[in-house]
Amino acid sequence: MRVAIPVWRGQVCTVFDFARRVLVVEMDDAGKRSSSEIPFEEESMTARVRTLSRLRTEILICGAISSDLAKMVAAYGIEIVPFVKGPVEEVLAAFLAGEIDDPRFLLSGSGPESRRQKAFKGRPPAAGSDRP
Repeated sequence: MRVAIPVWRGQVCTVFDFARRVLVVEMDDAGKRSSSEIPFEEESMTARVRTLSRLRTEILICGAISSDLAKMVAAYGIEIVPFVKGPVEEVLAAFLAGEIDDPRFLLSGSGPESRRQKAFKGRPPAAGSDRP
């Protein structure tokens, strides 16, 4: 499984649309993981989504995300876990333990219902699509 988390000074970046770096964590079935921090070379929404796709991201854990960008990410088959805050390592551990819905990881100004309503499940590419 590959998880991407936009980062800023060891924390989940507050707004994915403005993130400059993303931490990509890969875990195997045995729970071993490797990670690398990747800069976004371009700031456009399309470039961000293509970077996530190129990195074979399956899940994006992020703070706030604009609806247009969220739709683009989901269209590439990437599941989004939005409105998350906190230290990246704690957030990742909570996600892996199934505890990401703990209120301490909920971005200020959004309620638990917002996370459920705004969570986008990735969809497989449409037939004939040029996406991987």
